[in-house]
Amino acid sequence: MHAADTQDADGAGDLLRRLKRLYPWLKVVFADSAYDRLVALLACFLLGLTLVVIRRLAGTKGFVLLPRRWVAERTLGWLGRWRRLARDYEELPEVSETMVKLAVTFDLFEPLRKRVAEGMPSFGSCAGMILLADRIEDGIAGQPTIGGLDVVVRRNAFGRQVDSFEADVHMTGIDGDPVHAVFIRAPWVESTGAGVEILARVWGGPADGRVVAVRGGVHDHLLATSFHPELTGDPRVHELFLKIVKEAS
Repeated sequence: MHAADTQDADGAGDLLRRLKRLYPWLKVVFADSAYDRLVALLACFLLGLTLVVIRRLAGTKGFVLLPRRWVAERTLGWLGRWRRLARDYEELPEVSETMVKLAVTFDLFEPLRKRVAEGMPSFGSCAGMILLADRIEDGIAGQPTIGGLDVVVRRNAFGRQVDSFEADVHMTGIDGDPVHAVFIRAPWVESTGAGVEILARVWGGPADGRVVAVRGGVHDHLLATSFHPELTGDPRVHELFLKIVKEAS
């Protein structure tokens, strides 16, 4: 899917290129009449794809079951109990509830929950911390989580997007200089249960002492941070996770 402010055919080129990279075996694309334009046809030609446009039959009125097209609409409608789910994907993809919806849509949520419960090492940063938490504060009503960490995590605890910030934090298990942490609409850990190790806190300011990194799980196989270590170029947090993976193997 592409942004809601992009016409279907105009976004076809970028969408099809991404699909081809993900699924190089793809040969045929079924689309509705909105894609029956030169830009979509040209994109398919350049990518070696065959575009099959599903058109409404001439003279038909009202709702008509169209082959192929209804498969997608029926599936999305079943998932959300309504036909139009575009608004679900207009949210930022890093938002935890959007991750849940995407995981459910692609049949990943329950398999992930099962694998994590069985001891698969997992690392969640920012929204990923929310997904690994057993309990959430200030979450969407009924929002499920993958779980595994006996913690309560508060969503958007540091504030909104404009309250994002950077800070140096000392993290247990990481030698050398403090970790430079980037917090973007970040959560924090409100409380921890038995078996959860606190790895890092922020110091100073209104959030002084708040927990921003933990490790736990029944197999001590889960790592979670409020911040985004992938944005700084410092590999040490990911190296810590690799150590956890090796310990589990």
